[in-house]
Amino acid sequence: MVAAGVDGVQCAIALVDAVTCAFLGRVATGQSHDQAVDLLRRSGAHGAGEHAKQFARVIELKYAMAYDDRLPTDEEADLVVDRVRRLHRWAASVLPQHAAERE
Repeated sequence: MVAAGVDGVQCAIALVDAVTCAFLGRVATGQSHDQAVDLLRRSGAHGAGEHAKQFARVIELKYAMAYDDRLPTDEEADLVVDRVRRLHRWAASVLPQHAAERE
């Protein structure tokens, strides 16, 4: 359960990096994921503000799953999966659209 949750978080980070790289030409490089949340919020991608909030919630769950002295609950794992799926659907819609606009 922990590994699946952490893998989901890594997927979310990769999705956010893809969007910020496409829209801003850069990715977050700091130790804190707050920089990635901020970059996503400022990316200019349609719906970025709402999805930055979703990403921030995924990161909050990451800390609970990776660093707490307990196993994540099924509810926490389901939340990560749901939020990562939402991020994926969104990124999959804005990235091709952005690429088409740049051509």
